[in-house]
Amino acid sequence: MRLNIIYAVAITIVLSIQFTACDSGDSGADESSELSEVTVRISGEPDNLNPTRSRSSYATPIEGLILLPLAEFDPFTYVLTPLIVKERARVEDIKDGLYAGGQKYHYEIREEAVWDDGTPITGYDYAFTLKAGLNPKVEAAAWRGFLSFIQDVEVDPDNPKKFAAIVAEPYMLAELITCNFNLFPKHIYDPNGIMDDVRVADLSNDSTVEVMIESDPRLEAFARGFASVGYNRDTVEGAGPYKLVEWITGQHIILERKDNWWGDRVPDAPNLLHAYPRKITYRIIPDENSAIAALKDGSVDLMGKVSAPNFIQMRDDPQWQAMFDFHTPEILQYRYLEINNRHEILRERAVRKALAYTVDYRAIIDNVELGMGERSIGPVSKSKPYYNDKLKPIEQDLDAARKLLADAGWKDTNQDGVVDKVIDGRRTELELNIITTQSPAGRQVALLVKESASKVGIEIEILTKDANARRQAVNKREFELLPTQRTTGPSINDPYQLWHSDSDQPGGSNRAGFRNAEVDEVIGHIRLAKDEEERKQYFFRLQELLYEEQPVIFLYIPVERIIVNKRLKMKPSSRRPGYFENLFMLSDA
Repeated sequence: MRLNIIYAVAITIVLSIQFTACDSGDSGADESSELSEVTVRISGEPDNLNPTRSRSSYATPIEGLILLPLAEFDPFTYVLTPLIVKERARVEDIKDGLYAGGQKYHYEIREEAVWDDGTPITGYDYAFTLKAGLNPKVEAAAWRGFLSFIQDVEVDPDNPKKFAAIVAEPYMLAELITCNFNLFPKHIYDPNGIMDDVRVADLSNDSTVEVMIESDPRLEAFARGFASVGYNRDTVEGAGPYKLVEWITGQHIILERKDNWWGDRVPDAPNLLHAYPRKITYRIIPDENSAIAALKDGSVDLMGKVSAPNFIQMRDDPQWQAMFDFHTPEILQYRYLEINNRHEILRERAVRKALAYTVDYRAIIDNVELGMGERSIGPVSKSKPYYNDKLKPIEQDLDAARKLLADAGWKDTNQDGVVDKVIDGRRTELELNIITTQSPAGRQVALLVKESASKVGIEIEILTKDANARRQAVNKREFELLPTQRTTGPSINDPYQLWHSDSDQPGGSNRAGFRNAEVDEVIGHIRLAKDEEERKQYFFRLQELLYEEQPVIFLYIPVERIIVNKRLKMKPSSRRPGYFENLFMLSDA
């Protein structure tokens, strides 16, 4: 699936560069200096290459080169860009009828867009993809979570390249939901037409689909075939520039650029309709040291997600500097300290802000990331147009922390080194705990937070739990402080799940238990604003409120670590894994 996916992929790219003549399409490649092969090292193996069913982050980049969505975010501008369709959606408000109050998102597929056998890509393929993802018998819960927002599809019978996706109500991410998932060729994945007469409208309706689960054998029949090896590994077809030619378990996956691919004929094609390397091989190599050795002997030309110690050692070595470039693009992710705002002590804003002032942010970045990280002021990436650059990162200020605590009544009345206060008639010491696992990074953050807080009279106990116990504590909201991280995407952030009061419930993503009436109101405006400038102003206000309230403590933004041979032309991206292998070219140098 393509929607807002964060690729936690440890990838190394190996490039075997040869000079060959281009024998088909232009693909943007210079015939005299074509990049013939790119080999990508992945540290793990995909479970399958069916985007509705795959759960592995290693699968996502590979799937994206085979099965394109209607539109995708440009890797460098982060603007939603038409790929299979001619232009972005034309939105129509529905005034009456069954879907009154909803909207239609009108699309037209490019004339050039065809499947590998020359069959035109149409709205019927779009409708089929929805049916496959919404089929409750298909193991596609993640897809159903967002596709169910689409109520129905209308395909123009006179020109099936034109169609409209119908949504129940206006929503800031509606366009993204309707256009940003991988498209499947209907005639390949459902050759017998099992799903032809199944309606999208029935599959997106909870009450209707419950009946169908029990009474409609077509759902199970289709799901069995769709889950077979044939459609998850042997036959994987889509509208993308590459085709799957070989997969040997534990060794490699090989893609080749298609001859006469339709994307080569699109004038002024966007970045993701370019495909320069003729062949991409994904080698499965778990060990980083082995990858570094290959980088050193020249059999590997690009290595991504390098560990910080190795990256710094190579970056500072003159011999490596002479042969390689070193890139550290920011990742669309932020690291933070989760705070349980339900706790009798932590529900006080003064305590949360005081904690924020105790943190030695630079020490955390230096110790955890060896200095490679950027400070953050909130959950919005600096690359987003609605990032509030008027807010400056909080710096450690122990005097400010002491004053906040004293003004709120926290004083060390018994001279034991820990401040205390009477709460509900009982003297309460400002003692907290922080949960971490054996992860070196999480434990280092916990130790630094504990050390800094003790300087202002806050006592923090470190509780070490295994991953399952930590997860249970978080799900049950049985924690006080918790070092963690969030990954965002290039799309507009919907703050509802993380910061709205309604999301403070079992299963909700507002794990901090943060409740604020003005924040709820601002989020409502963000989600329904039709004017982007208006939405931006509300985003600015949301960031101000989170900055003032400190429901969590925002620590830093990590960076990707990429080493690339100087003979390779590669532009880094904040989108994971930090580069796009289909865009690699030979360096001009």
